[in-house]
Amino acid sequence: MLRSQSACDQYAARLLLQIHDELVFEVPDKHLDRFVTDLSRSLTLPPTNNFHVPIVVEPKVGKSFGELKELSPCGT
Repeated sequence: MLRSQSACDQYAARLLLQIHDELVFEVPDKHLDRFVTDLSRSLTLPPTNNFHVPIVVEPKVGKSFGELKELSPCGT
């Protein structure tokens, strides 16, 4: 969650909600693809050098929480 701040600042996004291991962001449409790519890359970095458990990010997008859909592999 702390690593998301830099991407939020860069893409005019904001963290709205954190529920257990899920983060909900509001992102301008024009920045969505780049935001998801950069944030996913940042969030999958291990927290320490000796951390060997893979961290998986499964981004979903939608106009409201009830309309979230998984992104296709190409990020659209």
